[in-house]
Amino acid sequence: MANANLTTISPILHKIIHPVLQRLMAKKVIFLDQIKKNIRTTIANNQIYISAATAYHSGFYFVAEGAQPGVGRGAYIQPFAALKFGFMTYGFTDQALTLAAKQGKQAIAGTFDSEFETGLITAKKHMNRIFHGDGNGILCYANGNGVTTPALVVDNAPSEGGKGRSTKYLAPGQQITIGSTDAVISTVDSDTGVTLSANVSWSNDDAIVLRNTAEPMGLAGHIDDGDNVSTYQNLDRSSNPELKAQTDDTAEALTEADMIDIVLQACEFGDGPDVGLVNQDLWRKYGSLLLSQKRNNEAKPVLGGGWRGLMLDVGAKSIPIICDYDCWDSYVQFPRFKGLTIAEASDMFEWMAGYDGKGDVLRRSPDGRTDWEGTQKWYMNLVGLQVNDMARLSGKTV
Repeated sequence: MANANLTTISPILHKIIHPVLQRLMAKKVIFLDQIKKNIRTTIANNQIYISAATAYHSGFYFVAEGAQPGVGRGAYIQPFAALKFGFMTYGFTDQALTLAAKQGKQAIAGTFDSEFETGLITAKKHMNRIFHGDGNGILCYANGNGVTTPALVVDNAPSEGGKGRSTKYLAPGQQITIGSTDAVISTVDSDTGVTLSANVSWSNDDAIVLRNTAEPMGLAGHIDDGDNVSTYQNLDRSSNPELKAQTDDTAEALTEADMIDIVLQACEFGDGPDVGLVNQDLWRKYGSLLLSQKRNNEAKPVLGGGWRGLMLDVGAKSIPIICDYDCWDSYVQFPRFKGLTIAEASDMFEWMAGYDGKGDVLRRSPDGRTDWEGTQKWYMNLVGLQVNDMARLSGKTV
């Protein structure tokens, strides 16, 4: 494809398609629309350093007349987290790009439309999964022992929410690791099975992750007391109680009283949660609790992007309880959005440029003379600023 065509296509990818993808992502992933970026963080040498107080200020006193108040100061800790590197790569044929470039902007956008729609759906689903996770990146688990066979059966991971397909985060052509063995998925055959491109051996309950995974920390790690993540942002939670969220992990049926109690507990340490997130089973359960108590259980529009929730009244505080399909099974997560920030070193899924030294975003594929590739990047991590006024219920059933 002529370089002139690259010059035509690159501005469209940068100025038209990229902003649209950003807006659509923000509407589909609750965290992208509600959490502010780069608050109280500094990025250096691929590490994110967070400014955080560890205790109240020691300089507050009322004293008798003539007595001297003590001199105090704040106490601080310096947690830090690694920067994470996310990518989305697209492939196009030279023939399609050449014809589209000659026909103008509308034809170019049409050429990319279906690819970007699929990419957006994929990125949205994985980012929501990641924001609910604990940083381990587990997609599902191997079911049974595989001995040089391409047929892989899988079980749900916690992020499956107890519903849906065990294979819902898997896709044809995806590069994965099963335990310690690398593999490539040829086809997704059912809700619980895939076919691999070659014979591979694995053990029962081996974790399945994306190849070379190093994912950001999600709510299951931030809203925790050490059960999921004991070393939090490079500090030991057992030695730093301010790094522990409020938790109730008793295995029992979900009740409104438990939800109110844990939110009240979290509010002692700050403003308290902004929202409650549950999977579809517990959302229906909560709705049935409201109905049984003759209260309004109609889902109302809350937050941005069309999110709808039932309300939990805790004193003067009213918290929307939102159904989020990627919330972990048996969990009710109560985040405070201002207690988190997205620290980023690049714009969200911006195009990698400079393949030819001129800022063009496409390059010729090393695997095919008539194929072209374009890659989007997002260098970021979700980090915690204050987590002790957030809360979690786990082990809850219907």
